[in-house]
Amino acid sequence: MWTILLFLCAVFVQSGATGEKDDRNKRSYPSCPSRQWTKNGQRCYLSVSAPNNWVGAEQYCLRQGANLASVHSFSEYTFLQQLVGSESNGHPVTWIGGTDAFQDRVWFWSDGSSFDYAAWAAGEPNNYGGRREPCIEMNWGADHRWNDSPCDNKRGFICSFKLC
Repeated sequence: MWTILLFLCAVFVQSGATGEKDDRNKRSYPSCPSRQWTKNGQRCYLSVSAPNNWVGAEQYCLRQGANLASVHSFSEYTFLQQLVGSESNGHPVTWIGGTDAFQDRVWFWSDGSSFDYAAWAAGEPNNYGGRREPCIEMNWGADHRWNDSPCDNKRGFICSFKLC
């Protein structure tokens, strides 16, 4: 757990995720950089089905000039579910960029944007079994909502960045 926490500190310093502003990882693209990316509103999204832990997924996104996806509305969450579902013919459990790694139950997005929307499953977040679960996975349970999860689970993930 300490290894994950130390790495997250380094990732957030590198990515500028301070929670103080909403300049969500701007790139110099007027449109999405390739056909692999999907535009929705003023953001580009990349669904990656190859399983990775949360930290590895965030690192991958950072190498793409993005972060794990943040979610700010029901319509944005529905879009992400459709994006993941279109590639897998289902609703696989998928990492998004929420974490409470620094303080239990104080959630924030890895891109530094405001944590202003949540789609938790009933009874979540819960640190199940008394174990810290500092990372958010989507499409969990019968209702395909959010669950707090140990960050070392391997999942597909969604990267995103805001267009300029």
